Amino acid sequence: MSTQRNWWRNIFFLRGLSNFLFYSESDNWSYEARGKGFQNALARKDHECTWLRWHQSAAFRTDNEQWKQRRKWLSAHIKQAPKPVGVFAANDEHALHVLEACEAANIHVPEQVAIVGAENYLLAPDAMGTRFRAWIQTWKHSVIAGAALLDDLMDGKKSPARTPPSAGAGMIVRKSSDLLAVNHKGVANSLRFIWEHCHEMIGVEDLVGVAAMSRRGLHKAFMEHLGRTPGQELQRVRIERAKRLLRESGYKLEVLCHMCGYQSANSFCIAFKQATGMSPKQYRDQAQTLVESQPMNGQKAVLSQG
Repeated sequence: MSTQRNWWRNIFFLRGLSNFLFYSESDNWSYEARGKGFQNALARKDHECTWLRWHQSAAFRTDNEQWKQRRKWLSAHIKQAPKPVGVFAANDEHALHVLEACEAANIHVPEQVAIVGAENYLLAPDAMGTRFRAWIQTWKHSVIAGAALLDDLMDGKKSPARTPPSAGAGMIVRKSSDLLAVNHKGVANSLRFIWEHCHEMIGVEDLVGVAAMSRRGLHKAFMEHLGRTPGQELQRVRIERAKRLLRESGYKLEVLCHMCGYQSANSFCIAFKQATGMSPKQYRDQAQTLVESQPMNGQKAVLSQG
C-alpha cells in the first residue's frame, strides 16, 4: 500500500489537514482494504480516521428512499466532523455521494471538505460542478501482475501468503481536494494564487500583493504555517506540476517549461534536478518504466506466446 500512502500524503498532509474520514456504502473486500490501508497509513502519522459505513448504520435501507436517507445520514456526519476535513471515498461513485451530501448541507468543497475518490470512474466527476481527485488502479496493472504470479506458480514456486496490491497509475487532480487548511488569510490567499497561476511568470512580489502583507511578514507567516518560504512553495508547486505533465503528456521540454512558469528549458532543468535529483527526461523515462514494466512490487510482466 506504499504507493497509495504516498498519494494520500501528497493530497492531504501537504495541505495541512489533520481531520479525516473514510466512506463506504457496502460490504466489499476492496473497500475494506482501502479503508484499513488508509487508517493504518494515518495511524503511522499519529492521525485518526473515522470510518463511515452506510451499510452498517441504523438508517440503512434498500428501498426507493435509500438515496435520500443516505444523503441525510452522510450530511449529518460530515457536519459533525471538525473542519477542515479530508474524506477518502471507497470509489468515485462514493465520492459523488460525499459531494451531494456536502451540497445538500451547504458545506463548502474544497474549503471545508477535501474529497478523494478511487478507480477514476470518468462519468462520475463530469456529473458534478465540483470535481474530486481520483487514485487510479487500472485493470492493466492487475492483469499483468496476475500474469506474473501465474507464471511463478507454473514454475513451481509457492503461492504467497498474501498477494500484494498492484501499484496505482497515478492521481487525477480535481477541484474538490484543492483545500487550504491554513488558518492565516494572507498565507491562504497566497497559496491559492500560487496554485492558480504557477504556470505564469509570477514571483514572490506577486504573492506579497495578494496577501496584502509586507515581504518580511509573509515570509514569517509562511515559515510558521508551512515550514517553507513563499519562494520555496512556489517552486514546489511548479515542480509537482512538471512531474504530472512529464508523466501524463508528451510535451517537449521547450513547451513544458513555459507551462510550469519557467522562462527557459535550461532554468527548468536546473530547478527540476535540484528538487528531484534527476533530469526531466530521466523522471519521464522512470515513470513510464514503472507504469509499463513494474506494476506489482517490481515483478516482471510475462506475456504468453503461441
